[in-house]
Amino acid sequence: MTSLDVLIVVLYVTFAVYVSYRARQSFLAGKEAKRVQERAGLIVVRPDQVALDRGLEEQLGPIALQGFISIKLSSGIALDNTLDLLSLTLENRSSTYAVYINWKESWLTNGQGRSRSIARITPNEGISQNHSMIPPERTLKEVFTVMSDKGPQPLQEALILHPLRQSGAKKDPKSSVLLSLSIQLKAVSQFSQSHLLAVSCPIEFSLPGDDEIKAWQTLLQQKRMAKAN
Repeated sequence: MTSLDVLIVVLYVTFAVYVSYRARQSFLAGKEAKRVQERAGLIVVRPDQVALDRGLEEQLGPIALQGFISIKLSSGIALDNTLDLLSLTLENRSSTYAVYINWKESWLTNGQGRSRSIARITPNEGISQNHSMIPPERTLKEVFTVMSDKGPQPLQEALILHPLRQSGAKKDPKSSVLLSLSIQLKAVSQFSQSHLLAVSCPIEFSLPGDDEIKAWQTLLQQKRMAKAN
């Protein structure tokens, strides 16, 4: 093999490696572009349930009610610019206390310290800050939103949740708010004992991962099929 033949082989191999490299880069760029498009406008809601449970139990322990009251916040995926509702489920396993949620003293606060009062959604889809009452050995689910005369207001419009797509160069931008709930326990006995609880829970908002996008797409498909039927 002459030196010219060697040079041709080297050039061929170099060109083949370069073409392969560019093809791979193009494939990865296309895959990332598709992923970005799929994530656009979606947001994942993740409450810190561990912190909520811990804070609640610390306050229930001194009054011998540990394990008798539980609060669960919903998690899931939604469209970020229309996200206006959150929900909680309060289970009262006590046989001697009724539980009240004081919505007028409950808040959502973002990382910049901006707070907005919250209100529950009524059965006729209005909003109210009247107390929610959970009798002994009962469970109640409430849907709540930022307090507004206009009805449910998207968290972005309420300046509580900042748009994740405006988070600059962060690869996985996140935003968070702190939910603060004012809870009152009232004994149903003739002694009328009462206890006040201040319960808080961080709620994180982030862009969805691949599995969450697939779950969202499956949910949309199921809704379309149900609507078609």
